[in-house]
Amino acid sequence: MRVAKLRKTDFLNHFRLVLCIGILFSLLAHPSSAKACSCVADVTIPDNFAMHDAVFTGKVVRIVDNYAPIFSTLDYLIYKLGYPSYFFRHFIENDERRLGFSIFFKVINSWKGLDASFIEVSTGRGTGDCGYSFLTHEEYLIYLSHAYGIPGNDWVTSICSGNSILSATSTEELNYLNTFPILPLKTTIPTLWTEKDTIISALLLIPIASIIFIKRRRQLQKRHQLLK
Repeated sequence: MRVAKLRKTDFLNHFRLVLCIGILFSLLAHPSSAKACSCVADVTIPDNFAMHDAVFTGKVVRIVDNYAPIFSTLDYLIYKLGYPSYFFRHFIENDERRLGFSIFFKVINSWKGLDASFIEVSTGRGTGDCGYSFLTHEEYLIYLSHAYGIPGNDWVTSICSGNSILSATSTEELNYLNTFPILPLKTTIPTLWTEKDTIISALLLIPIASIIFIKRRRQLQKRHQLLK
């Protein structure tokens, strides 16, 4: 009976640890604006080019949903424990730190602000946060800004940025961009790893470490009993 209680206590302790790590990483996740989306109308091509920090064409090589599956799974477990509302979904619906998408591009041509051959871009979920919907393996013309307008922050884009599927981009817009020199790109190793991947790795390693720890402790307990 005592062993069963110890096992139950161990499980609860490990679950709390996993949950705390997930909460910590969610608090450190890149934020995107939660304000209702309202785009400025009738922005000219030159003005749109001038107001953004980077302009490029690129192919989507990976899309990471920063809510599913890891945070959605944790929400499900929290719900099963008897809590009436989901914790992590709160970050999607009510909080400024929204769990949107990380989009990874292979850069084709860059006219402004970029010299890397691969880039990660953050965008929202496409509701009130102005998130732009991308498709894997599709090519786009993308306008980027630094998050909160602060140089060095993560690259962000939205439905207000003037993005378009490359094959549907107007000839007028492409002709304007081609009045600028195409920037040389540095050949870089694609960085396709996100904070979410770190969380998943941690959550996979914790159970393995826990099993090793529990087995080791039981072995020590058996040895201690034999020495008595």
